[in-house]
Formats: sequence, structure tokens, C-alpha cells
Amino acid sequence: MRRVAVSLAVVMMVLASFATPTFAGKPSVAETDIYRITINTPDVAVVGQAITVSGTITLFNDGSGSRKPVYYEVSALHQNRAGVKAMQVGKTRTITRTYAVPAQLPAGTYTITFAVSVDGRNSLVEREITVRER
Repeated sequence: MRRVAVSLAVVMMVLASFATPTFAGKPSVAETDIYRITINTPDVAVVGQAITVSGTITLFNDGSGSRKPVYYEVSALHQNRAGVKAMQVGKTRTITRTYAVPAQLPAGTYTITFAVSVDGRNSLVEREITVRER
């Protein structure tokens, strides 16, 4: 019985560690013990125009005073942009990218993602965006 209780507790902790994205105009948020990330996008885009996607990273202060490499990738409307930023612990940084909504992109709902890796800990947040014709 004790093994079952311990196993169930471990499963619950693992499931609780995954971020639950939120949609409908609210930023999606993920948090680990060393950072928090959010993504902001418009709710609606029109083909042929541009959208702005912002991903915010907050490195929690661990008392080390160090700078850490933050690996990130923003994926929107079949376009990916990735990079590495050195960040001071205890600081927040926003990465903003503009994406053209291709004129030939079919109307519909698309998922935009912001993925981050710091010290081997990976998180992904996402938002849905509705693309409409002109």
C-alpha cells in the first residue's frame, strides 16, 4: 500500500509540473523553480498583415549573482525564430518578434509557441490565434 501511495504522489507531482496554457486574450504562463515564462499574442490576425508576439522570461534570484544562458524559440504561423540570451538572475527580459501573416495562409486557428530552456529545464507555453481573411 505504501508503494502505491508513493507512486501516486510522484505521478501527481510530475503532472502538476506541466504548465496549463490559458487562452482567450490572456497570457499563457509556465513556471519552474528557476524561471517563469509568459507569451502574449493578439487573439485575431488578418492575412497579409503583421502580428507581434512577445515572450517574457523572469529568472528567479538564486543568490548566485550569475548570468545564465537562456535558450528560446518562438514559433508562429509556420515561422520559427530561435536564439540565446545571457540573463542576470533576478531579472526579467521580453523578447518581441513580428511575423508577417502570409497572404496565402488559410483562415483558421493556429498555435503560437514560446519554448525556453535554462539549466536543462525546458518549458513551453502556447496561445491560439484566429487567422481571418481580409
